[in-house]
Amino acid sequence: MHTSAKMQQSVPLASRYRLSEEPQKGEEWHAEEIHLTDDKHEVSELPVSPNCSTLIALYLQGNFELTAIPPLFFQRIQVLNLSHTSIKSLPKSLPNLVALKKLCLQGCKLFMELSPEVGEFRNLEELDLDETQIMDLPREIGKLLKLKHLTVSFYHVCGKKKSKSNILIDPDAISILSQLTELSIDVNPADKRWDDSVEAVVKEVCNSKTLRALSLYLPKFQLLDHASFVYPSLSRFRFTVGHHKRRIISRVPVPHEVEAEFRKWDKCLEFVNGENIPIEIKRVLNNSTSFFLNNHATALNLSEFGIENMKRLKVCLLAECNKMENLIDGEMHFDTNEDDQCESDPDYVEYVLESLQYLSIYYMENLEIIWRGPNHYGCMSKLKFLALHTCPKLNIIFSHTLLENLVNLEEFILEDCPQVTSLVSRASVDPSMLDKKFLPSLKRLLLLYLPELISISNGLLMAPKLEIVGFYNCPKLKSMSKMELSSKNLKIIRGECQWWEDLNWNETEWGSCPDYLMPIFSPINNKKDVMTQLAENTDFFEATMQKEGQELERLGMRDRGVVPMGNCWGSSSARDGTSNIPTTLATGASNNSSNNMEFSATSSTSNCRSQFSETVCQIVLGRLDRQILETRKLKAFTLTELKTVTRNFRSDVLLGEGRFGRVYKGWMDEKTLTPFNVGSGMAVAVKIVTVLNHGSVEGLKEWLSEVNFLGGLSHPNLVKLFGYCCEDKERLLVYEFMQKGSLETYLYRNPAIEPLSWELRLKIIIGAARDLAFLNTS
Repeated sequence: MHTSAKMQQSVPLASRYRLSEEPQKGEEWHAEEIHLTDDKHEVSELPVSPNCSTLIALYLQGNFELTAIPPLFFQRIQVLNLSHTSIKSLPKSLPNLVALKKLCLQGCKLFMELSPEVGEFRNLEELDLDETQIMDLPREIGKLLKLKHLTVSFYHVCGKKKSKSNILIDPDAISILSQLTELSIDVNPADKRWDDSVEAVVKEVCNSKTLRALSLYLPKFQLLDHASFVYPSLSRFRFTVGHHKRRIISRVPVPHEVEAEFRKWDKCLEFVNGENIPIEIKRVLNNSTSFFLNNHATALNLSEFGIENMKRLKVCLLAECNKMENLIDGEMHFDTNEDDQCESDPDYVEYVLESLQYLSIYYMENLEIIWRGPNHYGCMSKLKFLALHTCPKLNIIFSHTLLENLVNLEEFILEDCPQVTSLVSRASVDPSMLDKKFLPSLKRLLLLYLPELISISNGLLMAPKLEIVGFYNCPKLKSMSKMELSSKNLKIIRGECQWWEDLNWNETEWGSCPDYLMPIFSPINNKKDVMTQLAENTDFFEATMQKEGQELERLGMRDRGVVPMGNCWGSSSARDGTSNIPTTLATGASNNSSNNMEFSATSSTSNCRSQFSETVCQIVLGRLDRQILETRKLKAFTLTELKTVTRNFRSDVLLGEGRFGRVYKGWMDEKTLTPFNVGSGMAVAVKIVTVLNHGSVEGLKEWLSEVNFLGGLSHPNLVKLFGYCCEDKERLLVYEFMQKGSLETYLYRNPAIEPLSWELRLKIIIGAARDLAFLNTS
């Protein structure tokens, strides 16, 4: 047990001196745990031999400048976390760390080789090598007889730098690890060494009697036959099955956050680039809670995978399955043996996708309808989230029965479906439905890029608890029924300004233009990404105000509009109120009559938030923008120009991602700096700067510094800044494109590149010194 006194001693001590220096004489680390992971501790070196007789746990994750561990390092330590540092290797004194139980090196991008001496960690129970650059595991890993958790990702071997081994991981070593409970092996699908050894590894893994969690990439579905002996007993698994043929262009890439939603569930199956539907896939699916069907060539619908195999399924993600015309074929489930079922058990009802909560679809070329044929009440009744993206032939969303089944649906997104005219087809509407309330739990509705949409619900009363609704590029939606905007919980309506102004309000229904809707309307800026705007969470701005109060004060930004709103968030009604505007799912306000006073305060706070989200961001960005100096050499680009330059920031021109944003490659005319054809003209690097991220304005200040500082300088050793973009809340920079990439790549990042000669390194050092001298004198 760690005493609180000892825990408290570790922080003040670390605050008194940096770990790049020797502890002063007589000072000791009496703490059993030391955490040096926050912004106050930028550890670049560790003491050579600290006096730390009681230290058993040291947490250094996130210290990127830390590159090495001294040879004589904490010999009694049991827990060592070096994740996301620049550690390149472990010290040669590895055998001395005999007490070590947990070693974390996750995200150490420079860590390329695990020494065979790792076998001396006889007490090691957990080893995390995820997102490192190692090329293989040494055979000595089999000596870690107490190892319970092993996570490893292998760097793909290419170029001149070769692995010392022809196999990624020795199957015999895995078989020896008799206490292993969790195993995760991540590989590059292009690495042929995994193809050669995966079957032997899977066989050994599946012989384990202790394994409870397993994550593997399986190039062939037949390998699931071996795994069938173990996955039914696993509490967690993630299988990616199918050969990853590299696709040059993915029509609609699935966002990272959506894939993250798929992976966070306990039992995940991804079937990629498949043909037909093997029985092995069906068997695993029967045990899965999350299913990602990615680019399947022949499946006509989900029903072909067997509805009986999807009873446990809670998340379903579908992408580019272009043979599918419907998701569920009711005739396959309800017509075939309906008479026989009724005779044997009159009360029998087969519910389809009865546990499904999350359904997301991306680019289904031939999808026409969600549910075809008969449907029974109760099917898909637990669904909370539904998103349909880019389905060019989709024309029917909700049938009568399906609409009545979706009693728990809280969020619905419909994007880029050009044939949809309404969420509910006219054929599905009959007089008996006019008095009912449909989608009673819906809180968030987004309708985007629907050129033929003329009505939301064809006159049906929908979404009585709706809180957020967004419209974009729905030119034929010229009026809305009161039945479609009946919610008293409505907090924000987003859409184009001109569209909102041109809406016709039926006087019979509305009397006149509904004034109470005007304050909650928030315009969409058509010059920036629409989904980003619609996903904004006003809690983010609240956090910005709370965490950056002093920074705003220093910059002179607290003025007439911000302080009252900040006080509003600090008030008890704001802290204790119920609902914030969500990014995904949120709970609604209480209907209990005893909470009327609280509900009133919360409603006024919500209006304040909707104004605050726009106001504070404009104030913060606007005030900093006013600090832009006159720079004659810089061009002010429009966002539209930079979207054209980078092909709308497509993933295939992404150069990389840093602390403050992503960088994309683009092409411009060298003289006019106007957009040019892909691959022609002058290459440039376009950086999207993340501003006001996680309650910090650091990204915004960096953007301003680049414009003011780099924009006014010219030197052969400085990357040239051509211009910037400053539109609303978007901040971008346009740089000279460095054809050979970063110096860092040549020094130690890419084993495929031949090392620089010492003569060339000396020239680089001299050039950098001249550059620094120029910057200091300028």
